[in-house]
Amino acid sequence: MFSPDLFSNSIAKYDLALDGESQTVKNILQNYYKFINLNNFKILKLKGLEINSNNFCLKGQDKSYILKKLNKTEDL
Repeated sequence: MFSPDLFSNSIAKYDLALDGESQTVKNILQNYYKFINLNNFKILKLKGLEINSNNFCLKGQDKSYILKKLNKTEDL
């Protein structure tokens, strides 16, 4: 009776972030989290039309993190 919408797929598919985006993420993290060694992480971005497609995923061997990109009007 109902068909799934564009946002119903719960399995996120990530690709490597573009060089410019990746460097921006690295600069932000190095300024705020100096203890993270970014050499061991891949910086990924959602592909497609997902709701949170502005977020980044930092994927390491043992840990993964989501870096949420806020709008200027959003409150921390």
